[in-house]
Amino acid sequence: MKEQFSQTKLALITFTLILGSVIVNSAMDMHAPVLPEIGIYFNATETLVQWTVSSYFLGTAIAALFYGPLADCYGRKRLLLIGISFFACASIWCTYAHDIYELIIARFFQGMGGVASSVIWLTIIKDIFKGKDSVRTLNIFNITISVSLSAAPIVGSVVADYFEWRGIFAVLSILGTIQVLLIALIIPETLKKKENQHISAIKAFKNYKIFFTSRTFLVFALLNGTIHGLHVAQIPLLSIHLQEVIGISREAFALYQFVPTFFYAIAAAFVRQYVKKQGLYSTITLGMYLITGYVLSLLLVQAFFSDSANMLVLTYCIYTVCCPFIATVVTTRAMELFNNMGGTSSSAVTSIRQFMASFVTFSAAAVYNQTFQSITIVLTIYVAIVILAFVTHRKEM
Repeated sequence: MKEQFSQTKLALITFTLILGSVIVNSAMDMHAPVLPEIGIYFNATETLVQWTVSSYFLGTAIAALFYGPLADCYGRKRLLLIGISFFACASIWCTYAHDIYELIIARFFQGMGGVASSVIWLTIIKDIFKGKDSVRTLNIFNITISVSLSAAPIVGSVVADYFEWRGIFAVLSILGTIQVLLIALIIPETLKKKENQHISAIKAFKNYKIFFTSRTFLVFALLNGTIHGLHVAQIPLLSIHLQEVIGISREAFALYQFVPTFFYAIAAAFVRQYVKKQGLYSTITLGMYLITGYVLSLLLVQAFFSDSANMLVLTYCIYTVCCPFIATVVTTRAMELFNNMGGTSSSAVTSIRQFMASFVTFSAAAVYNQTFQSITIVLTIYVAIVILAFVTHRKEM
């Protein structure tokens, strides 16, 4: 399909898709630096404030199940427009939320809309680009997403300096609206008519039974989700703990948040090369050694450096280095199980990953009691589950 578009058109399509991914990924943690301020504004507990993060992931988990199959039936562009429009409207709702419960609900719907970009952009790229062009475009996306995740807290902190915490959601609503216009004007419909002639929505959704009754698929998908959940759960935990308990500034936290994400990007680039040379099993085995070292670092910091912001962030950096070694393998293995149902399997993997992100964030918020010990306990338990799952299913890796 690539031959149908000029180089200029391809560049515009790529730019529009990248911008959409940057906006949606930024929405995950752009407001992380102002979580304590939101709690003070609404007189809400730390647990409720952190639910503004977990509700976003819950929304993405539910909606992800629908976008993939429906995009295969009714077209990529239409579903993308609906999802991002929903995201923009929900962002406006977040801006004018009257209490913490309304903000939690609005964030849920924001996630439901935003995940359309996460699910459908990959499908559009596969429709348009082939071979090396596809790999190169995906690498551009991965790098851009990593940079956006790193920069989002810093941008959020700067916006809050001028417009307070509501300004962050106002900016997201404006960016979402711009994205809707760009999709309408630039993105073509990449689903060929012959591809959806014999596909019904009911049949597409029935395919989920295959995924959710496959024990091996669930193990890989849940492992991927738990690793992702541990990653994102530490963002609100550290935001509140570092600012409210240790006493660093919002700006300092935003800069601290940049460092682990930078390490993650570097590790992800290294893993791509390591997998080519050593294979999947060697990669995930190394990841398990690294994550065991992460737990030891948690226990060490808890025992001797629990009041040091630098040491707490260092443990997070160690974890972000572990992530790609495990997530890359389990995601690849999950997708390989059902190669002929790429769109639906992508939705299933995304949904499980986001559900686990919501669950881990929610449970961590419930356990947190303003001590680093509570953070250490909940993170160690989840890591132990990951290691146990690997040991009991290592032959399938």
